[in-house]
Amino acid sequence: MRTRTPRKRAVPVGAAAAVLAGCAVNAGTAKARQFEADWEGTPDVSDVSASGANNLPFSGTADGTVVVAAGTPDERVAELLHALGGYVREHGGVDATLEVGHVRLGARPDREANDAVLDLWHGLRVEPGLVSAELGVRGVDVDLDDPTRFADLVEDLATPGGDLEPLADAAVDVRAGSFAAVVGAGDDPTDALAAFRAVDERFGVTGAHLETTPPRVELRVADSADIADARALARRAAPRLARELVVEGGGVAVDGTDAQTSARVLDLARTLEARPDVVAVTVGADGIEVRTRDVEAAAALEHDLADDPDAAALGSVVATSDAAAPADVPAPRVFRAVVAGHETGALTAAQVRDLGAAVPALVRLATQDRVDAELAESTLTEDDVATLARELAVRVPAGTPVQVRAGGAFAVRFAAGPDPEPEEITYPTRIDGDVFLAAWRDAWP
Repeated sequence: MRTRTPRKRAVPVGAAAAVLAGCAVNAGTAKARQFEADWEGTPDVSDVSASGANNLPFSGTADGTVVVAAGTPDERVAELLHALGGYVREHGGVDATLEVGHVRLGARPDREANDAVLDLWHGLRVEPGLVSAELGVRGVDVDLDDPTRFADLVEDLATPGGDLEPLADAAVDVRAGSFAAVVGAGDDPTDALAAFRAVDERFGVTGAHLETTPPRVELRVADSADIADARALARRAAPRLARELVVEGGGVAVDGTDAQTSARVLDLARTLEARPDVVAVTVGADGIEVRTRDVEAAAALEHDLADDPDAAALGSVVATSDAAAPADVPAPRVFRAVVAGHETGALTAAQVRDLGAAVPALVRLATQDRVDAELAESTLTEDDVATLARELAVRVPAGTPVQVRAGGAFAVRFAAGPDPEPEEITYPTRIDGDVFLAAWRDAWP
């Protein structure tokens, strides 16, 4: 009896190619799935997860996380990290992290590098106030709930010779409430910490932000009356950072080594800070910048400073607001205007306020040395454009640079005058610039 061998079912060549191509195109997803499959069921592991990124056709990357079960001995944690490091070494395009309680350890292809991560973990996990940490994942990232050890920990993590051994070529980021330090890989935070410690010892620092690249030291003390002394002390402790030093107290900040810090200027800054409509005050090289709640407050400030000799002696007192202003504040929500000083702006704060009342579509208006206006794009009409043109034409001094924009809906740039010659706008707009220019010419006094 002759038997028949069953014929194998043929798979269309095109379908097979599509399946293979799909796997190749989504290489990152495939690597993530493989990572989960390879690590699921590993003893002393409570969870495994991974995500893939299919960045380019036929290539991709994956990030995997292995969570160590609670109560796992330190020796086993070390075994798992080294095993993960070996996996990373053998599987290109895969990064892996070992999660031990509230600390994440980055697995590296090099065994010595993983030993360094483990050594740092052993020293750091007993740190009082430790909330969480990432070691060797993308540098060193530590979060504390108590700033008492903030400066010491930054030093230990970023400079050799302390209680902890820094990771090679790793950036350091330490946070403790209102305290933060960002130290670039290989950077030395010694000067920044010297300024911090000097001020903290005498006045008590209530908040700080330290950076090494680019260098920046921001220190806050409780009382604005201590700003000048705290700033001088910090500059003596770290003279190389004098230009990158900001000292704040209450709602007053002194920015940079060239800031005007006479007693009269700082007294004026503290007086302005005490106003209920003022959010913050910054003393700089050119004068004082005052952030107010809205443009009405800026106009009131301008009125009150009109006869103030201390304000008049400054280069300028500038009132400003920002995009964080609530939606219900008067237009323009974002503005910048000179309100006092011997340097005058293109428009006064009162004029900025009046422009906002006349043109509710006015979103932003800066008038310190030019007129730079922004209108709401989505609801903009030709009437809005023409109204703003008429209101500006009767207020802006001749020769002042003027720029008005509204995203892709409208744009015009020119120098103020009776018959302005606009600069070329290189992209199409919904509303033609002639609408603005015709209204401007008709209104020019």
